[in-house]
Amino acid sequence: MPRRIEKCFDEKCLGVARMASYVGPFYNEKYAEKAHEQLRQLHVLALRAAIAHRCKTIAFPAISTGAYRFPIADAALIAIDSVCSFLASYSGIERVRFMLYKEK
Repeated sequence: MPRRIEKCFDEKCLGVARMASYVGPFYNEKYAEKAHEQLRQLHVLALRAAIAHRCKTIAFPAISTGAYRFPIADAALIAIDSVCSFLASYSGIERVRFMLYKEK
């Protein structure tokens, strides 16, 4: 299960009322399927927390694609698929933003 650190900020800080930080999976080709499932779980965990806190908007960075070496294309597909699947069954979130690029 992904680890989460959640902290409330006042609205002057970063322009957000609430922010949660999640530790994504480390990618290794030998355990790729496990990493894929962990990344899916992380997105669902974040969405559930957003709904629990009555957030209307959520943003996801390209989780685990930096130092944890998750392939950006795989991470993007997992993020979009996980969120779309979740939102097909749950309401409350009005906007989801993805930051799915990586400078080279």
